[in-house]
Amino acid sequence: MVGNAGVMSADTRRASADGYEMTFAVNYLAHAQLIGDLAGTIAEPGRIVLLGSNTYRQNFWRRLLSVPEARWRDPLEIARPAGESEKPGMEASGVAYSNAKLAILYYAHELQRHVRPGIGVTVFEPGWMPGSDLGRFAPQAARSVMRGIARIPGVSTPEKSGPLLASVALDARWAHLRDGAFVLKDHVIEAKPVAHDRDRERRLWTATGELLSRA
Repeated sequence: MVGNAGVMSADTRRASADGYEMTFAVNYLAHAQLIGDLAGTIAEPGRIVLLGSNTYRQNFWRRLLSVPEARWRDPLEIARPAGESEKPGMEASGVAYSNAKLAILYYAHELQRHVRPGIGVTVFEPGWMPGSDLGRFAPQAARSVMRGIARIPGVSTPEKSGPLLASVALDARWAHLRDGAFVLKDHVIEAKPVAHDRDRERRLWTATGELLSRA
């Protein structure tokens, strides 16, 4: 099973049909809903692969490009759309995206503790892929810039990343992966310490159940 839905809402006041902030609803809650409904039907041995991102933490290049890292709060707060008086913008949008991707890592670690022994949980990071339609709600000027960057050699593209994702989901090379192992393109990397927090993982699991029960 692969959880691949993604969006980067340009306005964190925008809500899903269930009333949750759109980025968190699509990039995290939708995956948790689908997996919660279907995990019991996955034959063993089986794999659950979630789409992650390194934007949850800052580095030189993301700082240079003004890509904000996650600012974790209680999941019930993260799921709440911004108030009408709050100003939308790329900073708030980026934080919402990074929070959702940090949630994916926490969820993957906790999910492994709940699925049957023969099911492995993995997180796949395709790399920076500005040529996708992830930012379809961004201003036209920003989308034009991203389309230009997508033509730079070495930048990830759907055509390159699709087969890598399929490999993680299907190939014997990755069959041993468990516990939310983080695969960057074609190799395993260690998630940063902020992405390993048992208290946050347990709280996210509980809060997710509460949020989905309201939907």
